[in-house]
Amino acid sequence: MRPHGDAIRRTILIGESDKYHHLDTEHRIDAFLPELDELITEGVVFADPVQVHRYVGRGTPPELP
Repeated sequence: MRPHGDAIRRTILIGESDKYHHLDTEHRIDAFLPELDELITEGVVFADPVQVHRYVGRGTPPELP
């Protein structure tokens, strides 16, 4: 997955309380769907476009006065 830019978040709901999120490129998410068809018998899958912003460590933040 690219560290920033556009991506797809796939939310999978199975049963009353099982919830899974996966964030990746649209191509990789779509390639996974046939495998998902074999794993579950019922549920709901949402595909949401998202904008990813990646922040990396910047050292120690300055102290406030």
